[in-house]
Amino acid sequence: MAAAVLRPSETKSPTFDNQSQSSDWANLYSGVNLQIGVRDNVETMHKNNRIMAYIRDSTTDQNPEMQKTWVLATIASKGINPDDVEWFIDHGVSATKKQQMTDRPEGEKVWKALKNGEVESIFCYKLDRLFRKQWAAHKFVAECQLQNTDVFSIDTPSGLLSDEGFLLYSVNFMMAEMEARRLARRTTDGMSQARNNGGVTTNAVFGWDVMEVIDENGNPLIGKNDKVVKKMKPNWQEQAVLNWIREQVSLGKSHNWIARKLNEIGLKGKKGGKWQSQSVKRTLESKQHLQIGNESPPKQMMKWPFTDLRKKQA
Repeated sequence: MAAAVLRPSETKSPTFDNQSQSSDWANLYSGVNLQIGVRDNVETMHKNNRIMAYIRDSTTDQNPEMQKTWVLATIASKGINPDDVEWFIDHGVSATKKQQMTDRPEGEKVWKALKNGEVESIFCYKLDRLFRKQWAAHKFVAECQLQNTDVFSIDTPSGLLSDEGFLLYSVNFMMAEMEARRLARRTTDGMSQARNNGGVTTNAVFGWDVMEVIDENGNPLIGKNDKVVKKMKPNWQEQAVLNWIREQVSLGKSHNWIARKLNEIGLKGKKGGKWQSQSVKRTLESKQHLQIGNESPPKQMMKWPFTDLRKKQA
């Protein structure tokens, strides 16, 4: 498979914001939320006893039919008439991007009915179909406990309101949070190693662009772990600035002086910010620059005050 073309790759920074805060757990275990499995006759009088099934798929490799099959089998095992079940299906919706039920078209309908005390029970294949983030999970579960709405899934087969179900929910999401922490550390360590070796990282490096490798059919070239192959390519306009910076350092100019001069002409950093003494230092020390010897520079390099690059940044 030939890798004929390169195209720009969007710079992304990994974030892991699904870790719970102490306040989340304080709210979750507040006195009102500990009424697990206790049905208050006064509260249930206004319920419409709606039975809902929620399905969500975020990628093409997730099978909504499998989710539906499980829900139908579970409903049948409980003696519920399938005609009495309302179905809510969100196709192509990521719970990482659309974290709350209210962020999704069908999920919002379920949430509103839940808040209004209309829902007797909700069926879903797994709890991660409803939420992925810790804080979103706590918020949803707290509302279910308040409204006495049970949730049945593979994770909570006996129902969320049962002691066993609540324990399984708590354990599952505590394990998920621990895995998120491990993933964050592995990602950080991997980026650090790649940076030290001069490889491709998600962090922008002044003087270089990250490009996706495209095959002969115009599709992204897929490498190990089913990831798109990416490559660092010199940005020669920015490389010209680097040459100027190195020249100033050789003349005895400080990093602070260089940053001030670049800011004076309105030249921005890789991410569009102003130059600082430390950013000049980090830019010069980037291991990616060790690869420049393998590249062929243009015959003419841009000179101070780098007008073309400043226009491009504007």
